[in-house]
Amino acid sequence: NYSPAEYNLYSQGGAYGDAILSRHEILWQKDYQLEYAREHATDPQREKRSANVIKVQIDSKDVYVGCTHLDHLGTEYSRIYQAGQLRDIVAEYEGEIFVMGGDFNAVPTSQTMQIVTEYLTPSYTDPEQFTYPSIRNSASPTNMIDYVMKANYSDRIQCSSSNILNTRASDHCAVYAKYIFVDNE
Repeated sequence: NYSPAEYNLYSQGGAYGDAILSRHEILWQKDYQLEYAREHATDPQREKRSANVIKVQIDSKDVYVGCTHLDHLGTEYSRIYQAGQLRDIVAEYEGEIFVMGGDFNAVPTSQTMQIVTEYLTPSYTDPEQFTYPSIRNSASPTNMIDYVMKANYSDRIQCSSSNILNTRASDHCAVYAKYIFVDNE
């Protein structure tokens, strides 16, 4: 099962964008276009950015999973602006089990991630779990910019383990996070 977001870029004969792959049947899906900060709104270097959310059932529980890819160029203005838009998206699912992953193009100490962690909790526990660049481009990663996170209101799940998987398949390492259900009743 897969859920592609609307294509964000057409280049070199291909279409590019975000997608979520799932071994569970995708019951529902919604795409969101992320806007740029005013300072970057007309910059031709900027690619369209989006977030994609799906709903699956695991152990008879509805689980919402999102993915995104925030702006990668220069200053943080647009990433900060997009982090605010993500806050609104995550808020739409309050009360549900919600996990989001993606390339946030922001290190843990950035202003962007300070905003994001107000509403999402990263799965990593080691701030030196670097994800970029992967061994495809470098001997070893030097930055953490990719994350899997649960919504702060999702108290029915917790991360039981998190690892970084270095790969030649992408210019980023994969973030592996295992979440388990917590019985709060």
